[in-house]
Amino acid sequence: MALDGVTYNQGTADFQVAMVDMLLQGFQTKASKNSFFAPLKQEQVVIGVPASQKGTLNPNSGYIPPTEMLKASNYLVKGQSYENGKSIATGSLTSGATIVQSIRKDFSNRDYGTYTYSVVLKDASGASVTSNSTIVEVKEIEVSTVQEWQSGVSYKLGYKVTYEGKAYECIYVNTSNIAWTPNVVPTLWKLI
Repeated sequence: MALDGVTYNQGTADFQVAMVDMLLQGFQTKASKNSFFAPLKQEQVVIGVPASQKGTLNPNSGYIPPTEMLKASNYLVKGQSYENGKSIATGSLTSGATIVQSIRKDFSNRDYGTYTYSVVLKDASGASVTSNSTIVEVKEIEVSTVQEWQSGVSYKLGYKVTYEGKAYECIYVNTSNIAWTPNVVPTLWKLI
């Protein structure tokens, strides 16, 4: 719940703005009546969010569409309001705050080889800094098609495992636990 008493949906500009508002103003925590999260300085605030929704099964993963993140960052850094947007009393982040959308590169359609990447960040004044380079090697690897079932693993639809010498296929997405072994739960696993 934000300082204004409203619960904003993750994945919206309002959510990002409300969270920054809390960081800049400070807030009462639920630990005790005397427990208060002290306000941060603007230059201490960093917003980091996943750049891709791919692979995120949880709607509370933190993913925000780029258009929504742009609304939030334009408001927070430049003071540009947006339609039906939340406004905060502490104003915009103008003295060194950083907003980062994580970088995720999908190499599944890339040719094998070595690729070098770096990130360039620019602030509102145009000053920039470049990260160290990261080298990524894309190569073919041999992976066993069927692995032994384990407890505590998130299995996707179609994943194949062995358990007690028999092969099973996942027919319902699940995170395994010792009580849901493939031989016991036919609603999750199909003997193949």
